[in-house]
Amino acid sequence: MKKCYAFFLMMFVLVSAQAQDGWFKQKVDERIAAKFPKAPEAPTAGGPVRVKDNDSCTYLLAVQDFGAMGLDSATLQMMAPSDEFIEEFKEGFATSAGMDIAKLDVGQWKGYHAYTVEAVTSKDQKRNVNMKCLFIGSKMYIVSFTAPMGFDGSKKREQFFNSVELL
Repeated sequence: MKKCYAFFLMMFVLVSAQAQDGWFKQKVDERIAAKFPKAPEAPTAGGPVRVKDNDSCTYLLAVQDFGAMGLDSATLQMMAPSDEFIEEFKEGFATSAGMDIAKLDVGQWKGYHAYTVEAVTSKDQKRNVNMKCLFIGSKMYIVSFTAPMGFDGSKKREQFFNSVELL
């Protein structure tokens, strides 16, 4: 009886902890998942997972497969920390995503190359963008938090970034 009681108590504690969290775990593929403040609307397999909350903050988890462009994982892992690749990365985001990158730090995440990016959108609606770009195998995973200018979303951003997990 004590074992049964302990089991139910443990299950109650686990369920309570998850319910208090209130965030929804979503995989972008077989390697990476993150938690979002609400359930994403109909995410497509391999497509980006995007959620916009009540404060107009946007959470994004996306994957870019460089293997599909003929770049194997060994080559990508060798190129990711290079100055030339970093400059191409900056130019690519500025042109295709319409962002002015203010700061880019190159580091590691769980043993993989990672960029931490601070940017501002350069289109009509200026927004702060914080990203982590994780280079795993032949893929780049983009974890992005976007908030309106002047909004302090640092707690939400950190909760989102800290929820990213390697599967």
